Amino acid sequence: MREINEVLTTVNYSDEHFEKLVEAFAPAKVIRLRANNNEGIQKALKTADVAVIGGDLDERFLQAPLLRWVHCDHAGLNKFAGPKIFERELLVTSSAGRSAPVLAEHAIFFMLNLAYEYPRFLDAQRAHQFGVPGSDELRGLYGRTVGVVGLGHTGSEMAVRLKAMGMNVLGYRRSAGSPPLGVDRLYCAENGDTLDGLLTESDFVVLAVPLNNATHHLIGRRELSLMKSSAYIINMARGAVIDEEALTEALYEGLIGGAGLDTFTKEPLPVDSPLWDAPNTLITPHTTPQVPDRTGRTIDIIRENIRRYRAGEPLLNQLRESDIYTPDQEEDKGGETSKGFQIPDLDGVEIEELQIIDDVYSIHCTFKELYDNKEAEAVLNKYLGESFRDSSSYSLIQGFTIDNLVDMAPQSMPEKLVFVLNKELSKIKK
Repeated sequence: MREINEVLTTVNYSDEHFEKLVEAFAPAKVIRLRANNNEGIQKALKTADVAVIGGDLDERFLQAPLLRWVHCDHAGLNKFAGPKIFERELLVTSSAGRSAPVLAEHAIFFMLNLAYEYPRFLDAQRAHQFGVPGSDELRGLYGRTVGVVGLGHTGSEMAVRLKAMGMNVLGYRRSAGSPPLGVDRLYCAENGDTLDGLLTESDFVVLAVPLNNATHHLIGRRELSLMKSSAYIINMARGAVIDEEALTEALYEGLIGGAGLDTFTKEPLPVDSPLWDAPNTLITPHTTPQVPDRTGRTIDIIRENIRRYRAGEPLLNQLRESDIYTPDQEEDKGGETSKGFQIPDLDGVEIEELQIIDDVYSIHCTFKELYDNKEAEAVLNKYLGESFRDSSSYSLIQGFTIDNLVDMAPQSMPEKLVFVLNKELSKIKK
């Protein structure tokens, strides 16, 4: 039986959730540190055998002498799915699955909007026009065929919901076995099956696979050419699962019916990307509404993995060698310049625990509303730069509040920058 003696945590949990985490690891010692406390983290890593972190794994954790298991409190592990992890024999797990129900809903949101051609109806509503030409020819989802590529947490949730809506559900996954609930026909890579049959039959193709060497550009020109000219592709996976150049060509040339895209090779999606104006294409900025008590669902995953770790069993959401992702990933990193703002020098800023002050007017304003306030505009210009308002990042977050950005950091902005904005904006009165 494996023991857990000391646990390092850098997750930004409420006291209530943190106490549940401590109880789950009992009787181990649990060290609570802020993610920016580099000195404290370095010291704790000399003796910790388990870590629960809010950000990405870095070299400090690979060099920790006693560390055996790291849980990363987000879904995707592809950023550090490299050979070093396995050479080090470090167990790495994620919180994948905690948001699967709403990710499945997100895919269905795309599918319904595309099937109903809802953007046309919305334009008609805004123009006070009752109806649109060709509406009698539209078909709903019932009786149509959907191909779900990837039957992990999100794909499985999709299959159940889509079957309940009366669709014919095809599934594709890496491992062989019986079809999961809701899947009418299963294709398995281990059995020698390819995607070809699923692609040619489906009216909707939904991607829900992790990004690794096997799935990088899984959908390219050849695969898109196999799809029906009326079919739609939905990407709830990672941007690099699709060859975006090939997808863009297929959309503009009418080789497929359209697309629903939540993820992109470079994020935020550059303002000059042709995908913004691609025909029959819906875009969301890699964000999905939360499930109730997402942190509680994460702790449930960690609690079960604590039991499995101590029992010597395989862990949930454990990084495997088949998850290794080694292509040049520079294109996947937006970088400071692509984010549309210059990160100021915050090294001298004393950061306390990142907390949102609920009773302050400015924290509940969207960025668009904040720019209408002269004091708030001055704060945003100071920390984000005067050109930020003209960037693609602003176009993506203008409807968000500071509270929203806390959950999205560090993908949207560095956590430290979000804290500083929160602190400065909280001083402003309406």
